[in-house]
Amino acid sequence: MKKIRLILSICALFALGACEETSLEPENFQDVGWMTSHNASESFQIDQVGGTAGFMNVSQNPIEMRWEVDSGVFFLEGSISNAEISEVKNDRTILEKYIVEREDTTSNATTINVFFSRANPEIQEIAGVERRISKVRLFNSFKDSVVFRGRTDVGTVWSDSLNAWFIEREWLIDVYDSVAAQFELYKDGTLVYDNYLENEYDSLITQEIFEGESLLFKDRTVYDRPDNAIVRVYDWSDDLDQLGTALENVQKKAYHPDPAKDQNGEIPVDFNKEGTYLLQYVVKRNADNETDVNHEKQRRAAQDSLYVPVKVVVKPSIAPFSINKATEESEYDGTVSTITLSTVVAMSEIAGDVTGNFTLSITGGASFNPTAVSLANDDDGLPTLLNLTFNYDFDFATEVVKISYDGSGNIVSSNSARTMEAWSDLKVSLYDPNVLAQAGWDWEFKSDGAGWPNPSGAFFTFTNNLTGDPVASVSSGSLNISLPATGASNSQTRFKSNISEFPYTLDKTKSYRITYDYRYTGNDGDLSLVRLRWLNSSNASQNANSNKMNNASPASSSDFQSWSIDFPADGFSEVAGDVVGLEIQMNGVKNTSAFTLEIDNIRVFEIPTAP
Repeated sequence: MKKIRLILSICALFALGACEETSLEPENFQDVGWMTSHNASESFQIDQVGGTAGFMNVSQNPIEMRWEVDSGVFFLEGSISNAEISEVKNDRTILEKYIVEREDTTSNATTINVFFSRANPEIQEIAGVERRISKVRLFNSFKDSVVFRGRTDVGTVWSDSLNAWFIEREWLIDVYDSVAAQFELYKDGTLVYDNYLENEYDSLITQEIFEGESLLFKDRTVYDRPDNAIVRVYDWSDDLDQLGTALENVQKKAYHPDPAKDQNGEIPVDFNKEGTYLLQYVVKRNADNETDVNHEKQRRAAQDSLYVPVKVVVKPSIAPFSINKATEESEYDGTVSTITLSTVVAMSEIAGDVTGNFTLSITGGASFNPTAVSLANDDDGLPTLLNLTFNYDFDFATEVVKISYDGSGNIVSSNSARTMEAWSDLKVSLYDPNVLAQAGWDWEFKSDGAGWPNPSGAFFTFTNNLTGDPVASVSSGSLNISLPATGASNSQTRFKSNISEFPYTLDKTKSYRITYDYRYTGNDGDLSLVRLRWLNSSNASQNANSNKMNNASPASSSDFQSWSIDFPADGFSEVAGDVVGLEIQMNGVKNTSAFTLEIDNIRVFEIPTAP
């Protein structure tokens, strides 16, 4: 830019007829400047090894100038065509013939073109981002002090040893290498195959396993900065161009760890059906489409995939054809509940009516059979699930449910060779309709109040003449709120859930049931009211038919008592905005002694509409 201004100034002088010999001496003019093929930014990226970048020193009349490059960066000379540059993506070595001297790390040329032969083996973290940095540096020295004016002005520094002013510029170039998938494959802890250690293997390994068993991939990919690894499973084909359909509708993914810190990313692959299979291992680097100051994308996408030279032969299982994990109940839909069983192998059919072969028992209650039994596919598209339907609404809070199978039904494995064996007393994980439980909140206060805000003074609002601060803590499986004596005045204390973390936004067109257990202990028993109130998105308390949510005059007791209220949809008419939290409010009337309120088992249920 300075050079352009100089030329314009000279032209202006010519136009005025003032171009005298003593008016301007260009050889004495000094200035500093530089240009790059990447908008003169201090840092930029090279998409892949084999790429290039151009630099120009536009400084005027320096005493000395030189370029310096890191190991793995080479100076080029010669006329490089656009076609050759485009071909770099297919052949990273195509430009190596233009390297001047591989030993050269400095150059005195005004303009340089440099070649990046590798990505730096060492990863640096810059501003929270992993980089493989190669450096290019420019040195200029001058008789007089000059200033580079850019996004940030940079001035020269005096050097006694040089007896000159000097300035250095350094570019940090993040060079991306290709993604190169590396992994280990294990069976029961024994290494079957790897593609990066110096082990020798047959050209094709045959690995036999039984139905219901699995293989384990351990990702060891380092180059270059991958995000995730995927294993695809295909029906075996000797012709890789004629592969069968991938077995897995949902690809198994293991997000790759930081290669500089941890390399234990694992992908288990289950085989639940007899057959012969081919494995494909894919490692991906995702694109980051955010742009930097040069309007360049932060990172380009890349991937590497390879077929694993292991033929997986899955044989009929010799293990009992049975259930492989605890059962779970799906949500009661107002008519039926469904209990899902997972089997160790895929099934081919249910021959005949098997409802009488399953028995469900409720501890201390009835025993009965399902109304229907059907096959269902798992996430991999294999029929490993049995759905049992019951015309019953289980009570997750009070009932312990177990299920048994007598073994006489005709539930057939995928190879039609075996039928399911008998098993008994498998405990059922009942569906919990409590929206707090579904979101992982510690509604029972058995896990340090997980999900609730830290019960400290910051989450209370106080009114009237309290003689001390309330204290809240989670201990002994309950929320303990200790309030000081209020003397002759009334008090009000509020404990609010954190609306930004509350797991559920209530549907104001539906009705809800709210329950909790409480215990109140104190010397004078003068706690007039416990009130549960809604919070809206502004963290404001909402009355919302509050007279129906009051637990009036609770008696002091050493035992927990239960409180429950059905909150109708029409009660939400008083709530402004979304309902996104709960508030526990305690009103005391002239309690002369300190007292404690304990809250436990907070539940919020949606009351289903009758069919």
